[in-house]
Amino acid sequence: MRHRYVYATFPRAYSKSFLSMMALMIRCVLFPGADLFVTTGGKEQAASITVAKIEEICRLIPALNNEINWERGKTKKSRDDVNYVFKNGSRISILAAKESSRGQRRTGGIM
Repeated sequence: MRHRYVYATFPRAYSKSFLSMMALMIRCVLFPGADLFVTTGGKEQAASITVAKIEEICRLIPALNNEINWERGKTKKSRDDVNYVFKNGSRISILAAKESSRGQRRTGGIM
């Protein structure tokens, strides 16, 4: 996370989604107010990947689970919309990789 951009090529079953989601979570913890996102071809796919990996990481590392604001109305999960809000004001949301989502501002994310 020292470099602004990183390019890597990994084969199937290399835990790409897991590592990417963990990097986003750590970045949210270390940089208060960060507005990060996950994008894929469709919102449903992005939502399912995000929820599955964040829940897995929270089970494995309870300290990261404690950083997420689980209060009612803060963190939201549904079939096509996900918004994880951290206690320091950072958030991870999903964004569809479509022309209609251009102009929606975020500070960083993964594709």
